[in-house]
Amino acid sequence: MKKKLRVRRDKLANYIISDYSRKVKKNRCKKIMINKGEYLMKKNKLLYYIMPFFAFFLTQCTTYRYPVTGVSRSSESYYVQGTWHSPQKYYDYDKIGLASWYGPGFHGGKKAQGETYNQYSMTAAHKTLPLPTIVRITNLENGKKVILLVDDRGPFKYKNRIIDLSVSAAKELGLYNKGIGRVRVQALPKESQTFSIYLKNNCGKFGVKTKGHSWEEIYRKNIGNRGGFHNLTTLSHKVNQLNEEEKKHLMQKKYVNQKKKNISKPIFTARY
Repeated sequence: MKKKLRVRRDKLANYIISDYSRKVKKNRCKKIMINKGEYLMKKNKLLYYIMPFFAFFLTQCTTYRYPVTGVSRSSESYYVQGTWHSPQKYYDYDKIGLASWYGPGFHGGKKAQGETYNQYSMTAAHKTLPLPTIVRITNLENGKKVILLVDDRGPFKYKNRIIDLSVSAAKELGLYNKGIGRVRVQALPKESQTFSIYLKNNCGKFGVKTKGHSWEEIYRKNIGNRGGFHNLTTLSHKVNQLNEEEKKHLMQKKYVNQKKKNISKPIFTARY
């Protein structure tokens, strides 16, 4: 009987000792974990305070090649059909998507930049591009290209469409009968900057003192056709297919003809 009691006592003592040692180990682990947690919390606090400055620094460093200059209309964020749209602060843009056209229901109404919409002008509407922006649109189905002015907001009804064309632009690209088509939209940043600065210098701060002329008319007369810009783009497209000697001869001939006719040197370089 005494032996049994001794064995039980020994077992109980061993159990108490082992249980105590387990608790001690647990407490030690808890203390270590608490210390680690405090250290991590301090680290996280530092990160919490440092990250905003770091993010701000990154945003300041990421500058685009062609920021918006001169006249810029409809540049604030706006809310249409349950969605917020934020116009971009730069002209850089190159995207492939669906294009549609808008006409009779909007003809004669007000555009986002304040002018009256004319469905027969070479213009387009975009959700976020700066107003104005000069873009080159390529129909990927037939290869047709056109350079036009973005001076309105849209399209909003169908979310999968990236640009809305005027009736004339849709006919030029071969999209009028079909109503929709896959296109590539490329902004021309240098031309856009030049045109917006021209508007600011000649048509006031907001580009509204146009003496009855639309932005599209001003662009075609004073910027688009100045120095034969459109002729120069088609010429350079042909030049790329020639060898070096033929290129030199053709370009010399072009500049000699320009001097004879007293045509000023083109503002823009070819972008095809």
